[in-house]
Amino acid sequence: MSLVASSLRTMAWTALAMLAFAANSLLCRAALLETDIDAASFTSLRLISGALMLACIVMSRQRFATIQILSKGNWQSACMLFVYAAGFSFAYVSISAATGAFYAILSGAIASGAGYALWYAVLPMLRATSAATLQLSVPVITAVAGVFLLNEPLTLRIVLSSLVILGGVALVIRLQPTER
Repeated sequence: MSLVASSLRTMAWTALAMLAFAANSLLCRAALLETDIDAASFTSLRLISGALMLACIVMSRQRFATIQILSKGNWQSACMLFVYAAGFSFAYVSISAATGAFYAILSGAIASGAGYALWYAVLPMLRATSAATLQLSVPVITAVAGVFLLNEPLTLRIVLSSLVILGGVALVIRLQPTER
């Protein structure tokens, strides 16, 4: 594969991963604002479905992955992830946006599980600074999608914040050395 084709493929997969992360936020906000599911149940469904999706992806790629998945877990890390995700779930109840367990499963399995699988597949093809910087685009993607998909207001604060974030991302990527 040519260098140009490889670079375009990497950019496409990276963009898809960032879109999946943004979709995660949109699905969370839509579910928690428009349905009767509570934040704790939503977070539980979201994390369980995400873990199941990741397990299915790993098992489909590796022969003896089931034993590895079950034996290499870390309950302390899992609990910390739940606390982190629950914080966002409770926060989504109070911020603008627009339906229950279905969204939690979509958010966990597709947006989180598949999104992270895709992200970690493309990550080795990116410079560390590019990868870290590109993740900063997710709030901008989420905000723009919220305006168009969830009828959230487009405020001057969103526009200016997005311009600052994207300007910073462009500067960091543009000023990086060309060799890998």
